[in-house]
Amino acid sequence: MNMQDLLTHMSVQLTKLASINFGYPIGENRIRAALPDSTQRLQQDSIPICVSRWLGEFYSQCDGFSLPDVHVGYFVDSLDRVTSHDSTSRPESVLLQNGETPVRAFGSTGGGGLFVVECGTGSVLFLPPGPLRNAQYDGRSTAVKVVAPEFSEFIRLIVSDVTAFVRSDRKHQYVANR
Repeated sequence: MNMQDLLTHMSVQLTKLASINFGYPIGENRIRAALPDSTQRLQQDSIPICVSRWLGEFYSQCDGFSLPDVHVGYFVDSLDRVTSHDSTSRPESVLLQNGETPVRAFGSTGGGGLFVVECGTGSVLFLPPGPLRNAQYDGRSTAVKVVAPEFSEFIRLIVSDVTAFVRSDRKHQYVANR
């Protein structure tokens, strides 16, 4: 499936989610529409190459999503937030046992974990809540995990999580628990 197909499938599942009676009001689970100028913005010199290379296809289709009711909650930031980057709350690199790797944060979970894309490889990492100093996340004593080898696979896994949540599949292994 390409990115557009994945997002269409997610949208269908979100419509089903909205019709489920949980016995309490749920939040607004939605995919935000792409910015009208996202394709042009992604080609600007001021956009970090890490964003345009690994996240460009996604942001040309939508402007992130908010899924507060799926599992622990999944949030993929808007293009504005990803490109403006706040180094006081988001890492620019992750320190691991085998060295330091540059990253770009693009999302989070409701449990406080961050999703980042590894700038060199495009792999998506999950960073549990942990120490952040001078825009460097110290992952040497936390359970940093590679959740997907590339961003499109990460989106496929999130779509799978949404589908499993809608179906009440108790055996499903969610991205945040991998």
